[in-house]
Amino acid sequence: MHAFLYIVLISSTTLASRSNSATFSISANASNTLIPKWEGFGASLSWWAVAAGGSPVQSKLADLFYSTKTVTVIVKGKERRLPGLGLNIVRYNIGGTGKEQDYPGRVENYKEGAAKSGVDWWKLVQGYWIRGPSDADSNWDWARDARQRSMLKAIMKKKVDRIEFYSNAPMWWMTKQNSSLGGTLSNDAIPQFATYVTNVVRQAIFTWRIPVTSVSILNEPSGGLSKYKQIDHEGTNMSVKDQIALLDELRSQLDNGFMGSVDIAGPDERNISLATKTLSKMLPLVDKYNVHGYISGTIASQNAAREALKLAVGSKKLWVSEYEDLSKDGMALVTALAHDILHLRPSAWLYGQLASTTSSQGLLRFNKPSEKSRRIKITKIHTRYFLLAQFTRFIRPGDEILATSSANAIVAYSSTTKRYKFVVVNYLCIPTVSVTIEGLKKGVLVERVRVTCTQADGKAMFKSFSAVVLAGAVVFRMEKHSVCSFTL
Repeated sequence: MHAFLYIVLISSTTLASRSNSATFSISANASNTLIPKWEGFGASLSWWAVAAGGSPVQSKLADLFYSTKTVTVIVKGKERRLPGLGLNIVRYNIGGTGKEQDYPGRVENYKEGAAKSGVDWWKLVQGYWIRGPSDADSNWDWARDARQRSMLKAIMKKKVDRIEFYSNAPMWWMTKQNSSLGGTLSNDAIPQFATYVTNVVRQAIFTWRIPVTSVSILNEPSGGLSKYKQIDHEGTNMSVKDQIALLDELRSQLDNGFMGSVDIAGPDERNISLATKTLSKMLPLVDKYNVHGYISGTIASQNAAREALKLAVGSKKLWVSEYEDLSKDGMALVTALAHDILHLRPSAWLYGQLASTTSSQGLLRFNKPSEKSRRIKITKIHTRYFLLAQFTRFIRPGDEILATSSANAIVAYSSTTKRYKFVVVNYLCIPTVSVTIEGLKKGVLVERVRVTCTQADGKAMFKSFSAVVLAGAVVFRMEKHSVCSFTL
């Protein structure tokens, strides 16, 4: 039996004045479970791992993202001690780009035709089936994409529970435009595409000894965003008819290749709206339903759509397999994550670009490396890194997520440690907030609780302090636009 948990938030314009305070409450009832078993948090390796894999900072990045230990990194010549995120799920990107002279008589195209200008080299993920149509051994090069695989191997040394392989696009020569950057699949290439992905998964499992648990061959196929000469990265559009044929072919080839235990995930549509349109046709073809978390309009306005999608998916696993925050302060990330957990109720939530060369993308920023050089320098740690840590370090694999009455709090319970974890979000634009947790289990003798908070304005980043327990309640202050987490 869980204790009944009751949270009261008292907001006021000043600490001293309570006469103008506004009060609202959040309750968490153990009899109503939102997510029976949390699988974990994770991320994709493309494209940051292509740039950073095999570099001197590889082990640092693996520790930062996939451990919970404190990691010391150098940022602009200064040491910084950062809390590891403790991710436990990783997605490896099966590339579709080739090299010059791979396919005699065929010329690979990019954003500007055969020229690679306008495209960062690390976004051109090397594929393994270098020429077709024959799948003879001589047409494959398993030494390609060594950097991303090097990062994957480093991450696998940590505690990783799920490894998903996914494809953004087919091999460039399988498309009508001879391009993996928005090229459309040739009319007869569906079996080839399925063969390509199947063979990569087979190579990973039986030769590289990578325990692939699931594979997704589609990536935002229905949104019409992946148009040739209009994107600077791999991607492809595909009709629903072709998606169905491709998923059927992939399942058949996996089963025939003694990989029936590998789940098919998908279709990884860009948002809930697109996912809803194809759900009835896609759901029977996948073992795990993946959706990306990009939202048009306000995040909270999509809660009804989130709940409807969860209801429609039913008993099948549901992942938010990609989300990226481009906001300046990271509160969009916090809001989307909290609303996804409370309303969409996935069993796992994954970030897209963990690291980037731009300030608007990623949790941390590094310099633009040359393709020949492996010199990577971390130049900035974004506030969103610490905001995400407020969730990932407290809500852990195997936890049960309890229902709450508000989007301001997520409560998790560990049956292993018999402890509750709280993540409380202050969305309000007010100077201070007092938080009181009432209804602690009788007999629990706690005098102080360690609380960790991050403010979106960067004034406090994963800063811990001791909160007093008074009359069976935990009381502390929260600043505006902040996230605080603690364990009882």
